[in-house]
Amino acid sequence: MNFVVLAERTAALAPERIRRALKTVQQEHALLQTQTSWTQENGLRFEPAPGALIELHCHQSSAEHWPGLIEHELSSPFAPGTAPLMRCVYIEVATADAPASAAPSCVLALTFHHSIADGRSGTDILRHQLSLIASGNPNPNPN
Repeated sequence: MNFVVLAERTAALAPERIRRALKTVQQEHALLQTQTSWTQENGLRFEPAPGALIELHCHQSSAEHWPGLIEHELSSPFAPGTAPLMRCVYIEVATADAPASAAPSCVLALTFHHSIADGRSGTDILRHQLSLIASGNPNPNPN
């Protein structure tokens, strides 16, 4: 079971800044560095997943069709052994009546496996992600 938290913005975001912020957020949250596993001996548990980075999937869509991308995220389960248990989708939204020179709006969506977060913690992570992107220095501690 998944859930999605998202933010809409009236200007585009730079994908590279999103990636850097994702890396920082993942380093700060231990459960974003895990996968679930099940064995007869140990049952269901979290296992470390070192090096499994949160991927950023970028799309372009119309204002009419971007919600379908979010619906797809909600209906796409995390396969057993998948790591990390969060995905990130960035959607540039073009409006049909806007001039070609107008900057697109965008949506930044985080999809979580229910075992690592709830609505409140997911929203906190999204807010922190946006703060890091806005700061221009999403990795203040490179260690």
